[in-house]
Amino acid sequence: MQPMSTAGAAGTPPSWKQLLLHALQANSHLKHSSYFQFATVGANGRPSNRTVVFRGFQDETDRIQINTDSRFRKDLNLISLVQIEDLKHCPFAEICWYFTDSWEQFRINGMVDVIDGSNPDPAKLQRKVPLAPAVVDVNFLLTLKGVYNLAFDPQRIHDRTGFNNFLELHSIPEDVMQQREKSWFASSLRSRMQYLGPDVGLPSINEELPKNISLDPFVGPVGAFCLLVLDPEKVDYLNLKTNTRQVFECSGSLNGDRCWTSGRINP
Repeated sequence: MQPMSTAGAAGTPPSWKQLLLHALQANSHLKHSSYFQFATVGANGRPSNRTVVFRGFQDETDRIQINTDSRFRKDLNLISLVQIEDLKHCPFAEICWYFTDSWEQFRINGMVDVIDGSNPDPAKLQRKVPLAPAVVDVNFLLTLKGVYNLAFDPQRIHDRTGFNNFLELHSIPEDVMQQREKSWFASSLRSRMQYLGPDVGLPSINEELPKNISLDPFVGPVGAFCLLVLDPEKVDYLNLKTNTRQVFECSGSLNGDRCWTSGRINP
C-alpha cells in the first residue's frame, strides 16, 4: 500500500475521515445517519454489539466520541449498552457504519479510552479542551452563565470573535471545560435525563421516569455518564455504488502527526 501523510492537529485530515465527513453530509437528511454499530469482546470471549450515537470527533483529531451509561450488572447479558467492563478487559472495538443513501460502509477498528467519573488517570479525566475554532456551543455558554452568575443572552453570541470578547470581558479562561464535561453539556437535556433513570438491564417496573426526578442544566456529569473515545487504527471503506473498497492503516507517528497507509483491495 502507498504511504499517505495525514492528520496532526495542524495537518489535513486522513483521506478516510474526509470520506466519512462527506458521507455524513450527503446523508444528513436521514436521522439514522448518525447511528452506527459498536462491537466489543467480553471477558467470556463472546462478542457484544449495539447501536450507538456518533458524538463527534474529539477536538480536531480523528478520534470518535461515544456517550454511554456506566451502570451494569455482571450477572446479566446486556447487549443494549456498552459494557465498560468489556472494554477494561479488552480495550479494542470496531465500528460498522453504513450510509443507506450513498451506499457507503465504514468499518473502523481501534482502541477505546474509557473516561468516567472514577477514571484513575487525572490526565484523561481533567484534560482541558477548548471549543472548536468556529463553533460556539450554547449549552457551554448557559453553563458559564450559571456557574459565574452572569447576566447575558447566550443567543446573542454568534461567532468565535464574539465568544473571545465575552471571555475577555468576564475574565474566564477559555479551557474551563473538561473533556467529559464538554461531552455532557453538548448533549440535550433530554439525553442527559436518561442517566438518572432506573438501572439499565434490570426488570422494568415502571416505563416512565419518576415525576420527582429533575436535573439542573448547569450541573456537570452525573456518575453514570461515561465518555468513550475510539482511536482509529484501521479503516475499511466500501462503496457499493462504485464497487470499490479501500483499506487505511495507521503506521505510527511522524513528527507528532499520525501516518497512514492506504490501498485498494477487491470488494
